[in-house]
Amino acid sequence: MMKETITLSYSQIANQLVTHFNNLQDDRFHENPDSITNLAHILPKATKGSKFISNLYPRSILFDYSNGTGALDPFIYFQENPMNSIDMKDVQTIQTTPTLDLNHYQNNLNKGKPTVGLDNERTQFWSDFAKVTYKPTCVIKHPSYVYDPETSKGVDKNTHSQKFDGHQLGVDTFQDIEAFHDSIDDQVRKMFEESNNVNAVNAVVELDSAWSGVCFESLKHLIDDQLGGKGSKVMLWSLQRDYKYVREMTITGKLDRIQKLTDLGNLDVGGIASLNLDFPSTLPIVNPWAKTSVLSIPFDFFNNIKDVDIGEVLYKLTDGGQQKFINDVRTLWNDEVLHLGGGLFTNKPDEDAYTFAKSVVTSQSCIEDIKGFEDFDALVAKSTPRLYLQTYKSRHDIKYTDSMPSFFQNADIPACSLGVTSSLRGDFKTMHDFVSKYCRSDVREELKNDLENLVESYTHGFEYTDGEDEDDVY
Repeated sequence: MMKETITLSYSQIANQLVTHFNNLQDDRFHENPDSITNLAHILPKATKGSKFISNLYPRSILFDYSNGTGALDPFIYFQENPMNSIDMKDVQTIQTTPTLDLNHYQNNLNKGKPTVGLDNERTQFWSDFAKVTYKPTCVIKHPSYVYDPETSKGVDKNTHSQKFDGHQLGVDTFQDIEAFHDSIDDQVRKMFEESNNVNAVNAVVELDSAWSGVCFESLKHLIDDQLGGKGSKVMLWSLQRDYKYVREMTITGKLDRIQKLTDLGNLDVGGIASLNLDFPSTLPIVNPWAKTSVLSIPFDFFNNIKDVDIGEVLYKLTDGGQQKFINDVRTLWNDEVLHLGGGLFTNKPDEDAYTFAKSVVTSQSCIEDIKGFEDFDALVAKSTPRLYLQTYKSRHDIKYTDSMPSFFQNADIPACSLGVTSSLRGDFKTMHDFVSKYCRSDVREELKNDLENLVESYTHGFEYTDGEDEDDVY
């Protein structure tokens, strides 16, 4: 029986990453339409009475801002937009966002003409480079906030003064906006019903925004309603800023990030991979389009593992869910190792930290020796159990498509990895101390208890930091 993967993404940035991934999946299907394995992330639709596929849709549901589709009308390839049938003559417009025209790339796609790349095109929205067609009902918009490409932030539609920040704002948004809380019973349920055997569920979220709260609430309901309360095959991908950014946050902002992380950590999911939006690289990264194209690489590799269920991969990687936070994300790019993961709070990641587990995925055509990249012998010598060091094969290679930045053209990407290290212990210890010092709300003791458990989970043996003794270990 065919196995399917469903992806939910929250925010413009997250939707850009998912669109890069879906573009690759679409290209692979058209290269080899007879290969059933290419359909894990794509929903094929046949015209009534026909055996032939007439439409392909990604198995993706996108949550976004009211202008999140950019210049693209989501209904352009479908039925008439119901808003066009409403008599607008008596409706007073308070303020509108600037009108955008389709870029050259999208115009050529619509006309069936050759496309020539996007390096010199506008790539502010995922719709500027989408080669796939999303169902309009699967693009769910916040009616009161818009995306500001200059700051990559969501702002209030009318005043542009209030940002879409704060975990509780996201929680309230999910509960208050009908389209959001109904999405679980409508779009999500229908996508599960149209699938034969859902093997994995992805959730991609921009952590440093209120989308964390929307993601948290929707995953709670999805796991209960569609997965029988067991989320072992749910993989959460957290797009987040690095420790330098967190250091500049206000006290309120830092407490908010702690609340986000502990809430997401308390979800019954298989794993939470941290993707660093500030990852260091010599590549010409100039905007979120380029940044998310690189961050989509580990997402692609781990979503195309051959012959192994994601639940089994995550079980070994997270010690059966005891260490859900996956902080060490690497991609082998030509001869350079890109470090795409990162820490969770104000601590600089410890490059010499103990590795609890590591999973490496190689490309479909990889035949080169990657022992230097996987480094399993050295990790075993440092007492990492061999059981928690795994290598898998992807069904595909990462091949350049012209919706990507041109620096992908000469890239050899043979492998990537996810790992769990004790570096996170310092983050959780710092969070605990921060909550003890600054938090005065009624969740203080609950947060401290959650963080104490996380400190213990990421402690290797009797390892203590400088100035710490056994009594400091919770």
